[in-house]
Amino acid sequence: MTTFPLDRRLGRLPSPPDARTLQFPDYIRLPLPPAAPTIDWTKAITNWGVLGNDAYGDCVYAGVGHHIMCWTVNKTGTPHPVTPREIIAAYLSDTGGDNGANILDTCKLWRKRGICGHRIWAFTALNPGNPEWVRLAIELFGGIKTGVNLPNAWRTAEFWDIGRGRNYEPGSWGGHDVPIIAYDETHLTCVSWGQLQKLTWAGFAKYFDEAYAMISPEWLAPDAQTPEGFDLKLLHDDLKVVTA
Repeated sequence: MTTFPLDRRLGRLPSPPDARTLQFPDYIRLPLPPAAPTIDWTKAITNWGVLGNDAYGDCVYAGVGHHIMCWTVNKTGTPHPVTPREIIAAYLSDTGGDNGANILDTCKLWRKRGICGHRIWAFTALNPGNPEWVRLAIELFGGIKTGVNLPNAWRTAEFWDIGRGRNYEPGSWGGHDVPIIAYDETHLTCVSWGQLQKLTWAGFAKYFDEAYAMISPEWLAPDAQTPEGFDLKLLHDDLKVVTA
């Protein structure tokens, strides 16, 4: 059983609506190729680290660090070292204090000027309720950044899943950010407070309300060929328009 200590901090705030946000399905090439039945980008890392999320509500920024580690280890064999000190410093500087953060604004900062010296090239939003898009995004781009309304029942659950009763009310524990970097037929796997946590697809559909696919040069170079099933050139052209 996974039991998260009560001192674990949350900190994910709701993202403000922004009509300019590029949408993942707009860049899917039809007919959609089937995603791999199983993807696991977690295997090469044995110590993810909490990255300050035991003392600060920096889960959104800790997730940035975990994505960087995942991308670099899967491409180079060695994870880029991301320290709690640099993640905490970036979080406090960008938010003006220990005030939490929302995922959308953090992704914008990550793209515009970088976080801890790392920049993504672009990001797109996708609907957590469409499992095929979720699988494709995890497969093509090395994981997705997600927001979850944690129920109290998940504090001591071996697997994050749906259930009945007040303890299963979405958000009864609070808002959290977790990178999802593996899946199979029955479960997805995220990084939360430095641990790998499995969740069911039903739990994902019920409790997760944000998901973003990041296009990072640490995973896929900006001049790379378009991945099968995704129109990278169109995304590049649209990005010029919305950021002009």
